[in-house]
Amino acid sequence: MMLGIGGVGLSGMGGVVPLALLAIDGQLPAAVLDFASGFHTIPWVLTRASAASYVDAADNVRTVAANVARYTQTAAARALLLEDGATRLIGGAAPVSGQSVTVTAQTYTLSFHGTGTVTLSGAYSASVVGTGATLRRIVSFTPATGTLTATPAGDVRMMQLETGGMATSYIPGDDGAASRAADLVAPIPVSGLGIGAGYTLAVRGQIDVAAGYDRLVQLDADADASRQNVRWHPGHGIVQAQIYDGGALQAEFSESGGPGTGAPFALAMSVGPNHFQAARNGVSGALDSTVSFQSPTRLRLAEGYSGNKPKRLLLSSVLLYPSLMTAAQLERLTT
Repeated sequence: MMLGIGGVGLSGMGGVVPLALLAIDGQLPAAVLDFASGFHTIPWVLTRASAASYVDAADNVRTVAANVARYTQTAAARALLLEDGATRLIGGAAPVSGQSVTVTAQTYTLSFHGTGTVTLSGAYSASVVGTGATLRRIVSFTPATGTLTATPAGDVRMMQLETGGMATSYIPGDDGAASRAADLVAPIPVSGLGIGAGYTLAVRGQIDVAAGYDRLVQLDADADASRQNVRWHPGHGIVQAQIYDGGALQAEFSESGGPGTGAPFALAMSVGPNHFQAARNGVSGALDSTVSFQSPTRLRLAEGYSGNKPKRLLLSSVLLYPSLMTAAQLERLTT
């Protein structure tokens, strides 16, 4: 279990930063989870029932024990890495012989480090050449149903075959099949933060691998029917904001042209009774003054009340302000 406890200023990677620097026209945040600096004003708990790996700032792959949080870099900032559970079908840290697995006609992704070559044969044929010691070679393909064999030669390290069209972090373990458990952040109580009459949420991060309509950050009262959430929309390929009450969608922010997978995003939304407005990466939407709103009691990271976890999410910061903001202020929060 990874437990975080906050302090009075922004301490961590970049020294000490006064909390006042996060104020927007005098409005201070009621809660700060700043994973970029390593500071938070509210406790949070992460669990993961297995070891896992991450890539550090020098592009080195590191392994941590179960229940230890992982931090990596987006193009914009340091971020907390949150992944769903995954399985390595074949591979290993330094495989020296061919490995085979039964596959079906769906998308798979092969990844490895090093300058060697991995030869695929059987259900799919290809010769995949590595790109360097610290560069990860990633290839997605769709085989026929049957037996797929991957044979390494030369410098091949951290080889991994997994389902889906994108690579997740390397899964430590013996050669062959291995699993990584999901990163789970316990729901964070927010009832005492003074946001019951409305609030502003600001999120910075990056979604690398989506599973579907993934919930990136959600506030609710222990039910999905009435919630306010930041989610990924796979059809539009964007991060959007929504408010639901009693199972009915009240409003959503779905401006096109936003950052896709693998690109940093910044989204802020102000929600309250008869108030919904959001901005993403400096572009705001119209104010909706007809929405109904239920006060939240929980803050959830990388999932909704009933699931909807992304496969790979990087969160740099999550801020909660106990007040509603204007379009101009939301734009400032996201630039």
